[in-house]
Amino acid sequence: MMDRWDGIRRPDSGQSWVLRSATDRTPCHFGLSHEGAAGFLVQASEDCSDLLRAAPELASLDIDFLSFPETGVMGLVVWLRQERDRALFGVLCEDLAGVAQTCDSERQAFRSVISRLVRWQKFLSSGRAGILSPEEMRGLMAELAVLRHLADLGWAQGALLASWDGPSGAPQDFRFEKLCLEVKSVSGGSGGTVRISSEYQLQDLSRDVCLGVVRMSEGGEGDAALSLNEMVSVTAAGLEARYLAVFEQKLAAAGYLDLDLYGQPRFSLNPPEFFLVSEGFPGLHVGNVPHGVSSLRYELDMRVLEPFRIDILPEPA
Repeated sequence: MMDRWDGIRRPDSGQSWVLRSATDRTPCHFGLSHEGAAGFLVQASEDCSDLLRAAPELASLDIDFLSFPETGVMGLVVWLRQERDRALFGVLCEDLAGVAQTCDSERQAFRSVISRLVRWQKFLSSGRAGILSPEEMRGLMAELAVLRHLADLGWAQGALLASWDGPSGAPQDFRFEKLCLEVKSVSGGSGGTVRISSEYQLQDLSRDVCLGVVRMSEGGEGDAALSLNEMVSVTAAGLEARYLAVFEQKLAAAGYLDLDLYGQPRFSLNPPEFFLVSEGFPGLHVGNVPHGVSSLRYELDMRVLEPFRIDILPEPA
């Protein structure tokens, strides 16, 4: 993503500001202080400082309403404290600017920007702040596909969400009382390989383990293809209202926030396929590798898994 601050001259004193776009309904600016700190300004024509009472506290940001007498400009200013976070700060600023452009009035724009900062606060406090990699996006989409599939089969939504442990970094993505389910995405319509990222993913000493595979093909239009943002939306639409807050918390833990950049690419997804990790399953785990071997990464050929395919995932009691 383009770094908006690279093209700004660092001033000898004060700040330098550059307009984001001349066509913005609510003017926004990127700036540099004389100390080299990156800043973002949502411009106002009147004093909206009273709205900052609802602004969150963010560990890496300073938020204030300031006026600059030398230019006559005032507005909500966000300063970044740590230079190493500038890439993520750029995403945040573009997101805030996009939110500001959707509002009909200036004060509503400021309320929306502050509300969005609250969402960012929850996201950043999850401990997994950052932009999802393409692999992480595909993995999250596969987990959501399984969540939707099981909910459509009538599995209890509350139990499903409570057992969805992938976002927390658990060995398996879904951990029920008597069943663990690890979910993987595979490219293409047939064959392919499944990447296993540890010796613990296909093993649990107290529960049955199943492998869920979601085949995904990039591209396509219409209802058959979904972006990550669209997958999140359709999954949320199928949940009861009382579970939406838990769903959002899980998404934040997974490192997801509804950003424009997750509007592409779009994928066509096949229904999940399930395989029981039983005797003879070609997986590696702590019980069948030499002592001292750890941090395993390997791939399973989907064709070898056919004997372990199950039509129906055993529903937990």
